[in-house]
Amino acid sequence: MKRLLRIYRRYCAVAIMLVLLLIAMNVLGFLALSWYNLERSGENSPSKITFRSVSDDLVEKTGGEYSLSAVGEMYLKENEAAFLMLLDKETGEILYSWQLPGQLNHTYDLGEVASFTRWYLDDYPVKVWNTEEGLLVVGNQIDSVIQFSIAYSKTQMETLLQWIPIGLGLNLAVVLLVILILGQKFNRSLAPIDSGIEQLSKGEKLSVQGRGLIKELADNLNQASDILQEQRERINRRDTARTEWIAGVSHDIRTPLSMIMGYAESMENSPNLSEKEKQQILVIKNQSIRIRRLIEDLNLTSKLSYQMQPLRLDIYRPAALLRQVVTEVLNQEIKEGDTIELELEPGLERYERKGDVQLLKRAVENLVNNSMRHNPPGCHVKVKSWVYEERIVISVLDDGCGIPSEVRRALMLEEQLSREIHIMGLRIAKQITEAHKGVFSISDDGKEVQMRL
Repeated sequence: MKRLLRIYRRYCAVAIMLVLLLIAMNVLGFLALSWYNLERSGENSPSKITFRSVSDDLVEKTGGEYSLSAVGEMYLKENEAAFLMLLDKETGEILYSWQLPGQLNHTYDLGEVASFTRWYLDDYPVKVWNTEEGLLVVGNQIDSVIQFSIAYSKTQMETLLQWIPIGLGLNLAVVLLVILILGQKFNRSLAPIDSGIEQLSKGEKLSVQGRGLIKELADNLNQASDILQEQRERINRRDTARTEWIAGVSHDIRTPLSMIMGYAESMENSPNLSEKEKQQILVIKNQSIRIRRLIEDLNLTSKLSYQMQPLRLDIYRPAALLRQVVTEVLNQEIKEGDTIELELEPGLERYERKGDVQLLKRAVENLVNNSMRHNPPGCHVKVKSWVYEERIVISVLDDGCGIPSEVRRALMLEEQLSREIHIMGLRIAKQITEAHKGVFSISDDGKEVQMRL
């Protein structure tokens, strides 16, 4: 978490620096454009005359009469002046004027002078300067100049407004370019991490290389890979040992069990045994069959757990398969009072599916036998089947006590049983269903089990 925070802070710092850089660039650009406009205002003039520097030379006095000097004529022409007037400092009377509009041809008091020295005289933008001869006032045409602390001509302001969207576009382009560069850099730095996570999900051993802050993440990812690899190898060794042990024990038991069953069958038909002894022999035979069945179940669930049981896929009819299972169960010895019923949806006969017929029969047999074995005499078992959304649904339900909640949790949620309860038959039915890409479920009351194939 700390490493991720450092990465986050680093890129926040880069973003802040980017914002500050853009602000600085915009300020410098605005100043440069303003300077350019100021310079451009006199770029057609060889002398680039300014008002303050020539104000004393605009009007000359000869023999008591005022007139426009040559410098004045040049300045007024270059700056497109509308009028000029020279006021007496004391009385405010006009001592001299050039193209002065009629409404402005009058004496000015101190208030009026103070007002138009703030840039406008009757909407005319003006420049005012105190000279030796008097107060010199030069005006431009109305709306020809927009004056702030820096004076811009109308043309200059239009140029400035044209540059604003260009500046915004440049800002956006710079932001996108920096984001692209940073994104590519970040992507290149994280690419090994992404590749390592993908390899980790496939169970491959990693050797991710990284630099800077990413190096710590890469090292941790490599360390996690080493730990998982070691755990995986340990689990594989354990599973292999368990599978081999089960197979070995099953093989070792099979031979003596066959001998026991063979002798039991021989003794069962002997005329020298009493009825009680024959009954005992029958118990030995049935229990031997049960042991053999348990061994087969143990082998089967072990193979299904590790996907070592190949499916022998054939075309089959679910309706015929269920009839066969129910018939075989009825042919076995069942508790007195137990009943079994088969209910098939009309039209199920025409459906065919592909699957391992023997495994599917084994799954349904386990469910039926489970209901009969774990309920008191008089249990009614119903085997139903129908089609739902192109899936074959096989249901086994009974009117008994139901599968205990602890068993349901152990089977469906892989929880550990707190006491010794054998759920081999149910587990095999679930594994066979899932091996056929089906869904195995148990009702909340534990009285119905469904296989949706």
